[in-house]
Amino acid sequence: MFLVCVPYLVGQSVITWTRTDFEAGVTYDPATVSIGTVNNPCKSNNFSNQMKWGDGAVEFLSSSGKGHADGANGYVVDAGLYTLPANHVFAAAGSYNASLTATVQCVGTAAVSRIDHPVVFTVYPRTPIHEITTNLPQIKQVPQLKRGGQATVKIILTDIAPRSNTRVNLSWTGDAGFKAAQVSFIDVPATLNAVDLQVVTTKTTAVQDVTLAATTLGTSAKMTIHITP
Repeated sequence: MFLVCVPYLVGQSVITWTRTDFEAGVTYDPATVSIGTVNNPCKSNNFSNQMKWGDGAVEFLSSSGKGHADGANGYVVDAGLYTLPANHVFAAAGSYNASLTATVQCVGTAAVSRIDHPVVFTVYPRTPIHEITTNLPQIKQVPQLKRGGQATVKIILTDIAPRSNTRVNLSWTGDAGFKAAQVSFIDVPATLNAVDLQVVTTKTTAVQDVTLAATTLGTSAKMTIHITP
């Protein structure tokens, strides 16, 4: 992951790439994860950003651009710096020669600026899970957690996470109140092979065995925790 700035020219967008590393098969939340920023250098009634992802997919990125109705000029996008969402899922690992076409037409001008900004995206395979561990007290090898309490479990990969991080999908077997308090995924940061996860119970969590399954590729690692009164 690195920053690349495309030089500025009058009336043209400047692209700054902030994320170029991805993980195969992972869906990123466009509301929280972006591939970069694009500036709109002027009030524009023709502002768009078309991404060719390098794997055959082509789409217009909505960005976070803000606009308003402007009389005879119709709808215009305000000048400003906007984020570009990382809303694409790469099916396979590899290197992808991508390009974003930034289009700008400043209000009151006939000229349309349409510039291609190339970028190389690197997509990494997902790192498999090795095991899940915890320091909770155990009875007959089953970790024990008091109802209403919290615990830390450690999710360990078979290798260090690549530059993209490694997304670990989490599923829970337990009563509705227990599941509602948990998260559905966690990311292992790049260069690390493990991440700590907080397991939260409520005072109304049923006294029972609950199971966490953590998955990246292949077979899940599982841990059963017994909830006690």
